[in-house]
Amino acid sequence: MRAQISPAAFAYFQEPGRAYLSPAKFAETFSLDMSSLARLMTVNVGCIRHLPEAPEIQNKLSEFLAVYPAILESLPNQNVVDAAFHFRNTPHREFGYRTLFEVVEAGNAEGALGFIHSISSGFV
Repeated sequence: MRAQISPAAFAYFQEPGRAYLSPAKFAETFSLDMSSLARLMTVNVGCIRHLPEAPEIQNKLSEFLAVYPAILESLPNQNVVDAAFHFRNTPHREFGYRTLFEVVEAGNAEGALGFIHSISSGFV
């Protein structure tokens, strides 16, 4: 099942002229090289380059991109670069000092989203 991605996030990360998310745009935004992206997607580099529309890649990208816009919206200046930096680099005590990027990588996108929403609402 594909995670829910906002239309704006899909448009930003969409492969130009295609109806799927761009692994290259994702890698660029989050400062990942192709080898790191392949490890993150649990596929080989060739698969990312030649089959970017593969369901396993698209599903994993969807998980990350369901969380990233929530981070972006929670920042006062809504800066794309700042949101990407915080997603990848800010550890959170509530998740054992892992970043939200690591939390999503571990398969807990819902937990990361819940955390962001609780912070945005002032609960945490």
